[in-house]
Amino acid sequence: DAIIFITSFDPYSDVQRKNPWGTIDAFECGLGTDSRTRLVIKVHVTSTGGKNHPVIDELHGRCDGNPNITINSENYSYLDILSLYASCDVFVSLHRAEGLGLGPMEAMRLGKPVIATAWSGNMTYMNHTNSCLVGYGLVPVVSNASSYDSSKLADNAIWANPIVDNAAAWMRRLVEEPNLRSEIGRRALLDLDDFQVEARQGLWIDELKAIWEQRKYNAS
Repeated sequence: DAIIFITSFDPYSDVQRKNPWGTIDAFECGLGTDSRTRLVIKVHVTSTGGKNHPVIDELHGRCDGNPNITINSENYSYLDILSLYASCDVFVSLHRAEGLGLGPMEAMRLGKPVIATAWSGNMTYMNHTNSCLVGYGLVPVVSNASSYDSSKLADNAIWANPIVDNAAAWMRRLVEEPNLRSEIGRRALLDLDDFQVEARQGLWIDELKAIWEQRKYNAS
């Protein structure tokens, strides 16, 4: 009967960017050890070359003292992942940057309310009516991932640092207001249906073309 929050990430897609720590902090800040709630952390890829990613031990060290937090590092098929999302009540993504945000998009398409940082690619399909958007501050990019090496980034590269208290407030509210959970999930599903129709029309191709042409213009 618990209200289940879920966050998921691939540690090889950069732990700092995916920021599971923010979700853990928000859950513990907003709900503490509230027996009505659970947080599930789904880690998609835990090892490479037979060696576990160090974040696995970090997660257990951080969370094992809280009986309301579960770390799931099992190997799941894509169907299993979707089934897991379908069985939760709220999806959480306190990322610092996203290309698209496939997890939040999948959860919304399943009619789930999503708490997410109001920054980056997920804002293509999220708004204040279909999602629980979390405020942020812009900070310099700091990451151990090779794709974010300083040699590959501009000196002023930034990304978002989500406001934990804001996310915690959303968690508390969604626990206390089941009708709000249902309404945001319903709106998420409807808007994602509309988004899919727009995607099939290919109008975004014109937008990409305009961006590319503007880029060439600025470079000249």
